[in-house]
Amino acid sequence: RFQYRISTTPAHEADDAHMPPFLAQSLVENFLEAMIPQNVGSSHISINFTIYEGYILIVLLIEAQEGAHFNSRVPEYRKGIAQWSDHVEVYNKIKKYNITYHIEDKWVDDHVLVSKRVELQIPNLA
Repeated sequence: RFQYRISTTPAHEADDAHMPPFLAQSLVENFLEAMIPQNVGSSHISINFTIYEGYILIVLLIEAQEGAHFNSRVPEYRKGIAQWSDHVEVYNKIKKYNITYHIEDKWVDDHVLVSKRVELQIPNLA
């Protein structure tokens, strides 16, 4: 079971922000597709877009609720799929965008995954 929240900060800037095509879509899809099968119990997902003049910060966070966790099993079919990080490399190489990202996992007792946070800084092409 999942609860979720999607937000944009500041909300009035959302229509004026422009990001490279397909990058946010593939990030969100890959993130959810990777984490949902690993979910054991209830979790909360938040996706936040913070818009700045020169860039957009996207933060995806999935947190296990009390007593829940994520197992480390990765479905076999995912191993052959292009990941969002592959798209980042292509954009940085071809378009020289300098997109950066950071991934942070939170573990309990060094073996139980309870949250994953992905932060992606992309250019605001507006």
